[in-house]
Amino acid sequence: MIKKLAVVGMIVSFAWLVIEKSDHAFAQDCEQAQEFYSEGVALSDGTEQEANYYRQALTVCPQYAEAHYRLAHVYAGWGQYQEAMAEFQAALRLTPQYAEAYNGLGETYYNQGYYDEAMKNFRQALHQRPGYLLPHIGLGRIYAQRGMFRESTQEFLQILEKDPENLDINYELGRVYEKSGDLDKALQYYLAMKRLAPKRDDISARLGSLYRKQKAYESAIREFKYALSLNPYNLAVQRELAILYYDQKQYNDAMNLLLEVLRLRATDAEALEYLGKIYFTRREYDKAIETFREAVQYDPRNINAHYYLGFIYIGKGSYQEAMSELQEVLRLNPSHPEALFQLSIIHGERKELEKAIELCRRAITINPDLPGGQYTLGNLYVKLGKQELEKAASRPSASPDLRKKIETLGKLGY
Repeated sequence: MIKKLAVVGMIVSFAWLVIEKSDHAFAQDCEQAQEFYSEGVALSDGTEQEANYYRQALTVCPQYAEAHYRLAHVYAGWGQYQEAMAEFQAALRLTPQYAEAYNGLGETYYNQGYYDEAMKNFRQALHQRPGYLLPHIGLGRIYAQRGMFRESTQEFLQILEKDPENLDINYELGRVYEKSGDLDKALQYYLAMKRLAPKRDDISARLGSLYRKQKAYESAIREFKYALSLNPYNLAVQRELAILYYDQKQYNDAMNLLLEVLRLRATDAEALEYLGKIYFTRREYDKAIETFREAVQYDPRNINAHYYLGFIYIGKGSYQEAMSELQEVLRLNPSHPEALFQLSIIHGERKELEKAIELCRRAITINPDLPGGQYTLGNLYVKLGKQELEKAASRPSASPDLRKKIETLGKLGY
């Protein structure tokens, strides 16, 4: 009996020795993992080297939740969303209360357009840590995209109350108010951004665009010029300033800027569109056609370029080319009243009067104030009436009065 107890005691002692050694090895592994992790955090540059440090940490210590979390962020930065989601979820399996991992998972869903899933994770992050600010950004952006502007501003204001000099949140609030049509409120936050970062050309560009919407053209020009003084190669600002000059009928200034944009970026379809409009205004129709064709080559969905091509072709009597361009406009926007109206004119010229009337009526229904719409429709009805009278006059039983009515219409120009 004593021998048996001694053997059992030896077995138990050996087992504890194995456990102690195992725990010691585990601790050593996780200590080494922490060194790899620290090297990755020190880099924090989103490179393969940073990712490798976290992978090495996880190789020796797979239950290192923070390493999963950091590796997920690197994958998300690369756009490898499935890999990122797997790592965030691994971090959450190990630490179910990990608010940052929920927020990271929410951002990953958001970047893929899965907004309902994103919202669930942002809310879960706030549930785990009610004072956590970052999830409010994600929620605010989703609400803004869904047109829920009041809810969006509430989310962003929660951050701004605690961090009033947060540049990104001032921008987000400005964008929400701009989308909702409250341009004065939007201006308030964009001006706050400029006070916080007066040397940011993109902020002055945003301000310039807002002033243009408000028709405060002098202020818009001032901001665009200031943005270009900070960054002379900001082509988007050059183009915006050129468009503003175009709107103000300062065509020479607009053309000079557009040509400079196109010198540096020949494929800029919007710059080509406005250059084409200037040629059109100057009645240089061949140059306009060439420029609009380039615009649709680089952006086949440029409705304005297609429309102007159709309009010019009508003037040239090239009805087949005009119809092709106008039909493309209607394919992109079936409710484009001007394109419907111009197609009506083509059918009228071809004496396809019933089709012309149908198109003209549709155009006027969409835009009752369409210039020339009601007048053209009336003319078409008269022409259709004359056409019907001529058919009736060709019959053997026609009365002499029909011929007189036709002659009267002819004298009136129909």
